Amino acid sequence: MTGPDGAPREGARLLDAVALMDRLCTEGAWESQQTHSSLTGYLVEETYELLDAIASGDREEMVAELGDVLLQVLFHARIGAGFTIDDVAESFIRKVSARSAGVLAGGVDLATQVDDWERAKSRERPDASAMDGIPPAQPALALTAKILARARDAGVPSDAIPAGLTTVTVGPDGGAEQRLRAEALDFARRIRAAERSMRAAQGSGAGPDEQSDGGRMRFGPEQWRAALR
Repeated sequence: MTGPDGAPREGARLLDAVALMDRLCTEGAWESQQTHSSLTGYLVEETYELLDAIASGDREEMVAELGDVLLQVLFHARIGAGFTIDDVAESFIRKVSARSAGVLAGGVDLATQVDDWERAKSRERPDASAMDGIPPAQPALALTAKILARARDAGVPSDAIPAGLTTVTVGPDGGAEQRLRAEALDFARRIRAAERSMRAAQGSGAGPDEQSDGGRMRFGPEQWRAALR
């Protein structure tokens, strides 16, 4: 695949990578036995190695580790039940195109771009929870940070956030990780329950603190405080 000037077109080697992965999964004894579940440990390991490479600033290491992450993407797509790498690419193109319409139409400022992205997400799933899409298996600190960020973006006031999620106490029993995870997941559960309760109340008409957010209803601080009691 070449460009107008005859030079190799950027991305052409991706097709070679797909073909290589296909051959490995067809002819490789080890590859042919793998499943999505058996590969999860490798995906986690490669992700952390990429993070280390980014922190080091080493270009060659970043290229190598990005290649390892790409291997995982190609591997999962190749053994996918009912989907292919083209389906993965189509999902990416469709989602990003819809959420970045302003950028693709000629450019917008940063604030507008972020707002457009979030509004597009809301239109896609107007009844989705602010807690959707947060991997519960991630480290407790990262999990808590994500839950708190989502809660604040949804309008939850700071005084409605449990103190145990903003101050971590490490004791001699070594159970801080487990306690933080449990409290974070409990808060996420309470957020979901509060959302259901407030949506149910919409049947009698929007309250004074409610406002539309691109298809998803947002709630004011007082509503959150009442629902989270």
